[in-house]
Amino acid sequence: MRQFTQRELAQRRPIDILINNAGVMTPPKRLESADGFELQFGTNVLGHFALTVLLMPTLELAARESPDRPRIVIAQARRLGLGVKHVGTRQSAFHQ
Repeated sequence: MRQFTQRELAQRRPIDILINNAGVMTPPKRLESADGFELQFGTNVLGHFALTVLLMPTLELAARESPDRPRIVIAQARRLGLGVKHVGTRQSAFHQ
């Protein structure tokens, strides 16, 4: 992700819309991200947050250069009625 955002920042062009739509849904067993977070949470929540923060300079550039404000869209499977894991499921580190 850092390499991607560094390439984008180096181009010095505004981003008018950022759609965070990456997702992992119910892996068959508990998996962790490279940073040690539960994979689904790390990808679907922390990954979106990190990408947005890292690309913030390009969004701010878009805000300065256009009368329209840039948009950030975060897709949510929950609103579509797709499964959502809760603390206490097999995917959770807190499962007893």
